[in-house]
Amino acid sequence: MTITKYPVLLFLFTALLLPTLGLASDDTSELKQRADRLEKRLAQVESQHLQWKHYHHQVNKQSQQKAALTSWGTPVTTSPYLGIRPEYTGSDLLVNAGRMNEDLFILEREQIAESIMRKHGMSFTKHPVVLLSGKLESVASWIEHYDGRHEGDVDLTTTEVDLVTHINPWASSYIGVSYDNSYPDSGTRASNSNLSLERGFVTLGNLNSFPFYLTVGQMYVPFGHYSSRLVSDPFTKTLGRTKVRAALLGAKYPFKFPVSASIFAYQGNTRHQVPNTTIVGQNFENEWGANLEYKFKYRDINGQLGVSYVRNIADSIHMQNNGSGWNEAFGGFTGFGALTALQGLEHRVHGGDIAAKINIQQYTFIAEYTTALRKFAINDMSFNGYPAQPAAFHGEVDYGFPLFGRPASLACGYDRSTEAMALELPRSRISAALGVAALKDTIQGIELRQDRNYASRTAATAGGVPFISQPDTLSEQRNIALLFFGFYF
Repeated sequence: MTITKYPVLLFLFTALLLPTLGLASDDTSELKQRADRLEKRLAQVESQHLQWKHYHHQVNKQSQQKAALTSWGTPVTTSPYLGIRPEYTGSDLLVNAGRMNEDLFILEREQIAESIMRKHGMSFTKHPVVLLSGKLESVASWIEHYDGRHEGDVDLTTTEVDLVTHINPWASSYIGVSYDNSYPDSGTRASNSNLSLERGFVTLGNLNSFPFYLTVGQMYVPFGHYSSRLVSDPFTKTLGRTKVRAALLGAKYPFKFPVSASIFAYQGNTRHQVPNTTIVGQNFENEWGANLEYKFKYRDINGQLGVSYVRNIADSIHMQNNGSGWNEAFGGFTGFGALTALQGLEHRVHGGDIAAKINIQQYTFIAEYTTALRKFAINDMSFNGYPAQPAAFHGEVDYGFPLFGRPASLACGYDRSTEAMALELPRSRISAALGVAALKDTIQGIELRQDRNYASRTAATAGGVPFISQPDTLSEQRNIALLFFGFYF
C-alpha cells in the first residue's frame, strides 16, 4: 500500500511534517515524537477505512441476499404471541384474545408495536406480518338430569385456527376457521366435524395516524362482552351474542384516551310478519347497533365499562338456533332460523347490554346484564300467557394464585334469567371452577355447576309452539361436573 493512493493521508503527513523542517538538530526528540503521533494517526485512519470497506461489503451482501429471497415473493414474519414476553398460560396467544371487538384489539396491538419501533428510531414494518394461532379444547362431562337420568360424555368441544395478517400499516385481515362438534341430522357425531369459516373480515385503519377505522366481513358484532373464566357459557352470552356479516365504523381516540365507540349495520335474519296473519315478507330486515367502551386504570385497579345496543336481539345466535333436536323439549322448535315461517316477527325487539370488569391485583370482578328492551309479540314469544321480555344476568369473581409453582385460578359465578324459558335457559345457575396451567400454553380444570329450572307448570311459547315446564314429579335442579383440557399454540 502506497500513501499516494490516499490524498487525505498525504495531506495529514505534510501538515504535520512541514513545521518540523526548521527545527535544530537538538530538537530531534520532538521530531521523533511528532513522527510517532503521525504514525498512530495514519494507523487509525487506515483502520477506519478497512471498517467502512467491510461495512459496505456486508451491506452489499445483504442486499444481494434480500434480492434472492424476494425473488420467491415478499417475506413475512410469523408469531402466535401478542406480547414481548409470552405468558405461561397462553393467555397472550391470538386465539385467546376474545371474540368481541377483535378488529379494535388488532389495531391496538399494531398501535403499540408501531409506537415501540418509533421510540427506538425504527420505521414500522412495510412487510406483511402474520399471526398464526390455534387451540384444541376437550371436555369430559357427567350430568344428572332433571328427570334423574345420569349421562357421561367426552367431546372435543373446540378446534380452531386463527390467522391475522398485517398487510401494510393501514390494512389488516382476520380469518378464523373452526369445526362443528354438534350432532348431525343423521349419522354419528364424529362423521360431522365439518370445518367452516367462523369469522373473516378486513380492517382499514391506523390508530397512530387517524382515530377512525372500518371493518367489513363476518364477525361477532360488539353487542355485549361475555367475559368469563368458567367453562360453561354465561347466560348473557347465550342470550345476546350475535354473529352476522356486517360493516362496522369505529373510533379510538389518541393512544392514552380510554374511550372507544363503534356503530355497525347488517342484514338481519328475520323478516316482518303482518300482525295476526301468517304472511311473511320476502325481504330480510336491515338492522344496526352501537357500542361504547371506557377503560380505566388507577394504581392497582384497572378495568372496563361497556354499554351496547342492537336493533333486533332476535338475530342472536341462540335465538336463531338453540341447539335443540326436533323431538326434544319444545316439541320441534329449534330457533327462529329453523324455518322460513318462524323468521317472521310482528315487530323488532331491541336489545341492550351493560357490562363491567374490574381487576384488583389478583382478583377480577365481572358483572353483565343483557336484556330485550321491548317485549316480543305474544305470537312470537310468550311467558305465562303474556308477551315475553327475556333477560339474563351474569356475575363472577376470579382469584389468581400460584399452585405448586404453576399459575392457577379459582372462579365462582352466578347466572339468572327472566322470562327466557322459551329459549331453554335455566332459571338460575351457580358455578365454581378451578384451572391450572400444569404445562406451558395449556389449561386443565374442573367445573361444578347446578342449574335450577323454572317452576313447575310454568308455560312458555316461541314461534307459536307451546312448551310446558317440568311436571311436579321431576326435580327442579340439574347437576353437572366437567373436566376441561385446553391446548393452545
